[in-house]
Amino acid sequence: MPIARRLLMLVIVLGVLAAFSMLVWLVVQIRTLTDNSRVPTGDDVHRAAELFRTLAWILSASVIGVAIWIGHFALRIRRSQVYPPPGSRQLQVRRVLKGEEANRIASICMAVAVLLLICGLALAPLVLRALARLGLSIP
Repeated sequence: MPIARRLLMLVIVLGVLAAFSMLVWLVVQIRTLTDNSRVPTGDDVHRAAELFRTLAWILSASVIGVAIWIGHFALRIRRSQVYPPPGSRQLQVRRVLKGEEANRIASICMAVAVLLLICGLALAPLVLRALARLGLSIP
């Protein structure tokens, strides 16, 4: 496997692990905010907002990485006119598709990649805008 593909896979996996860790920490912060035994302070709210902002950036980068991965896979299908493309590892290949059928799969993969790319690019700005509307923007 080429080094660029391995690096992209590593970045995706590390991004997902970091996002999961941040999500767990965010749950702890939200429980602190919603605990009925004490009133949350402004610092608690700002710490939770900062964690949420960081989580949005990590998830955005992960979604963009997945979109690039799927788009690259679609380009390999389109170039070789075969699904699955030569050199890719599959769990179970039921049927090898060639020609127009392979192009159809490549088009579907490319559409999914573009949709994920748009979502990944829009995620962080939407979260930042929502936090700003709540008055929790970065000072």
